[in-house]
Amino acid sequence: MNQATDARTTLYVHREPYIAAYYAGNNVTVRDLRGALGDVKSGDIALVNTRTNEDRKVFKDAPILLKVTRGNAIFCMMKQIP
Repeated sequence: MNQATDARTTLYVHREPYIAAYYAGNNVTVRDLRGALGDVKSGDIALVNTRTNEDRKVFKDAPILLKVTRGNAIFCMMKQIP
């Protein structure tokens, strides 16, 4: 599912933010989450992977906006920071 919006969004990525930046739209600012926890604001988005259980550690109680899956396997999640 692809959605477009004109709203500016900050996407914090816990691993390999340069990959997410390649796919992000012009209105999305992609930042590395490591070392930037103090900069995260309510409404920002965090992209975390499930391979290393980051989804259970990083903003574990934040609502899930999107899951990237193939079959029953969940590869990563986008969570909105409350």
